[in-house]
Amino acid sequence: MKKIIDITGTIEVDKDYITVFNYISNYANDKFWRKPINETVIKKNPIEMGSLITENIFLSRKIPSYISNYNCVEYIPNKSVEIETVPEDKFWSKNTRDVEAINGSSCRITYRYQVDTGIVKHGLGFSLPTFLVYMYTNIEMKMYLKALKKILEK
Repeated sequence: MKKIIDITGTIEVDKDYITVFNYISNYANDKFWRKPINETVIKKNPIEMGSLITENIFLSRKIPSYISNYNCVEYIPNKSVEIETVPEDKFWSKNTRDVEAINGSSCRITYRYQVDTGIVKHGLGFSLPTFLVYMYTNIEMKMYLKALKKILEK
């Protein structure tokens, strides 16, 4: 049975929601705010429903280059984008990025990440308790969002 963790983080950014959405819905930008991302290639850019996204991620020293393929399964312009691994991928994951205007010059980003914890065993060569994977992923989420806020507010 697969164990899934589900982490959600939220930040407020002093930037208009359209600029923010355009940045976070372009997955090629992920390498600038999600540290483990080596590279992301989008087959249809700008992203839309059905776009194929290929992500090259650093999992560990043992696996410095792991490839996951995603499809865009939801796209609401200037509001929400969601990608999910293709059925052929070994480890399921999904991420959702929502942007909500607070006023004319600021917005709220909600980033949700769901993943099969089996990818940790694959990367490390051994399993970790689910609560440790959750804690570590939650810390990473906070670091990602802090980096994203810094980039967007430049």
